[in-house]
Amino acid sequence: MNGRVERMQITRHYAFRAACDSPHQVSALNPLIDAYAHRYNTNTYRLHDALGQRTSLQYLRQDDS
Repeated sequence: MNGRVERMQITRHYAFRAACDSPHQVSALNPLIDAYAHRYNTNTYRLHDALGQRTSLQYLRQDDS
């Protein structure tokens, strides 16, 4: 379990760094982290390999049909 948590943290770290240029001041970085976390956790944005390159919401809607 610990290995999976660490892998997730590394994946999120690299995805965040690829999504924006990081400022050098924490006060400027906090809004970027909040916006990234919202986008990363939104069920309508991020595609998942395990779900056939669909978002969580698309996967759930397909199962309801």
